[in-house]
Amino acid sequence: MILDKLHPTWFLMLGAPFFCLPLSQLFNLSLSYSTVPHQWKQAWIRPIPKVSVPTQHADFRSISVTPVITRIMERTVVQDFIYSTFHNPPESLTFHNQFAFRPTGSTTAAIITLFHNITHLLLRT
Repeated sequence: MILDKLHPTWFLMLGAPFFCLPLSQLFNLSLSYSTVPHQWKQAWIRPIPKVSVPTQHADFRSISVTPVITRIMERTVVQDFIYSTFHNPPESLTFHNQFAFRPTGSTTAAIITLFHNITHLLLRT
């Protein structure tokens, strides 16, 4: 498969004992300087058919295939920094109306909260 050639996850898994120290240093440098290497920002756009026999452009949807290292860093940052902030926010921040980018957040939860607040306000008058 062509994606295996572009993103050799098997190679990273096999070489993990050797790559872990240099990669962690790159991740730490990237975080400390608040910048991401240009190569990690590149993505390959792949058309995926929506139907079994595509005949026009609208029959495809595009997906962005990003480097494995980028996805590993993104997952680490989200789990270690963003989720921990939502679970234990500083007192100066309130996230009670935040639904996006949370492990338990969803559009359904946002709509339910909105309806609850509107109903509560209507009952008060």
